[in-house]
Amino acid sequence: MKLGLPVEQAEELHHKYYKEYGLAIRGLIRHHSIDPLDYDKNCDLAIPLEDILSPDPKLRQLLMDIDRSKARVWCITNAYKTHALRVLKIMNLADLIEGVVSCDYTNFHFHCKPEKGTFFYLLDLLTRSKVTNICE
Repeated sequence: MKLGLPVEQAEELHHKYYKEYGLAIRGLIRHHSIDPLDYDKNCDLAIPLEDILSPDPKLRQLLMDIDRSKARVWCITNAYKTHALRVLKIMNLADLIEGVVSCDYTNFHFHCKPEKGTFFYLLDLLTRSKVTNICE
């Protein structure tokens, strides 16, 4: 669903919702009945990431050097999971990430960073998790 707003108005609405909700999509879902998966398909999934991103050997080595007996390595993002997994794959990092915590756009009341609820959810998830790799 498109709102049919002039660019200037759309940008204002984007900034308003971003400030108010942490992510513009939350305001669009709540006030304009935007289909979150359609939004994701036409926004994040439409970005030609393969033309923008490439593997970074230094970042890969940095992640490889982390002592896994002392730290867990997770991807925490405000994006939808498909976007995060796509970025990790393109960057050749997915095998180094234990799991992905992302925003579930399909849940009307989803949390996002920097809300406290997001971090409480994260702590609960990470302390309960016995998952070895959810990036596959």
